[in-house]
Amino acid sequence: MALSIKNREYEQVSRELAEITGKSITESGLEGLKRELERQKSIRKFAMRTDKEEFLTLVRNIQQRYAALPSKTNMTDDEILGYDESGIPTE
Repeated sequence: MALSIKNREYEQVSRELAEITGKSITESGLEGLKRELERQKSIRKFAMRTDKEEFLTLVRNIQQRYAALPSKTNMTDDEILGYDESGIPTE
């Protein structure tokens, strides 16, 4: 079955990808579609096997790792946002 796509942006991106990879437009397009299909399957598989508690545990672990990172500044949140100790904008 033939596929005809009439979209200028798709054509431009396809040609650029084919030029960079040295493959035909068909080959590079098929590889891109296969990669995206596998990515979507992985996302769906993860979402289906992960219940709410597992997800929350995962998010909490990410939050803890982020909180453990060293601060890049000694400024308080208010100082960063531009407020004084009374909560009034300094500028």
